[in-house]
Amino acid sequence: MGSPPRGCSVYTAPFTISAQGRTYVYYWSQDKAGNVSFTSSEPYQWVSIDETAPSTTAALAGTKSSDSGWYVGPVSVTLSATDPGTSPSGVQTTYYAIDTPACTPAATATCHTYSGAVSVTAGGAHTFTYTEQ
Repeated sequence: MGSPPRGCSVYTAPFTISAQGRTYVYYWSQDKAGNVSFTSSEPYQWVSIDETAPSTTAALAGTKSSDSGWYVGPVSVTLSATDPGTSPSGVQTTYYAIDTPACTPAATATCHTYSGAVSVTAGGAHTFTYTEQ
């Protein structure tokens, strides 16, 4: 068997791909007679690694009292989730909870799935938590 094509290595043992982003792994086998394991299609596999967590921001809309700074009616909460990084996979789901601080990536059972602006109508102070996957 001759040398591998330029940019390729002969496989001798399992290897690790750890770089964030997309890595193209091209592979084939060649026997001692020079026969290769493919004829017309390229055998390859994309390996995608996304280690950057998504992030979410909240925007509040409503009428505020000029005296106290408190909202004087319903408050609309709009969440915006993004997945930054060099090769983002995208935000899968955004979750929220009102007055339930246990809404975390590890505990989404206490959360609601976000699908659009949420209106908070009850008076008083509230805790609006959110997370994403």
